[in-house]
Amino acid sequence: VRAALANGDKCFVAKIGAEIAGIAWLSVVEGIGRVPDLYVVTKFRRTGIARDLFYARLIYLQSMNARSYFAEISHDNKAALNHATKVGMAISGQVFEYYNESPDGANSQSDVSDGAIDTSVLRAIA
Repeated sequence: VRAALANGDKCFVAKIGAEIAGIAWLSVVEGIGRVPDLYVVTKFRRTGIARDLFYARLIYLQSMNARSYFAEISHDNKAALNHATKVGMAISGQVFEYYNESPDGANSQSDVSDGAIDTSVLRAIA
C-alpha cells in the first residue's frame, strides 16, 4: 500500500462507524485515469457503497482534468462488469495476454490456455 501511495495512486475508503466497509483505488497518468480495484465488504454490499466509491473517484478525476478513465475487469467477475456498465462504462476491448516478469528478470508470456486472465477493458469519458 505504501508503494502505491508513494507512486501517486489514491485509495478511497468508505467507513461505517469504525469499520472499513469498502475501498477503491485510482491512478492517473498523463490525463487518463485507471480505476482498477473496488471492494465492498460482503455485509455492506447492495447498500450503494460501490456506487459512492466509484463516483468519488470520478469527482477526483474531474478535479484532475482527466480526459478519460478505464478499468480492466475479468470476464469471470460478473458483479464488477454489471456495476461498471450501470455507472456508464462500456467495453472497448479485451486483453488476452499478459507478460509477467519471472524471478530471473526475464519476461515470460502467459496466455489464456495457461490460466491467464481474460479481461475486458472498459472505458468512459470523465
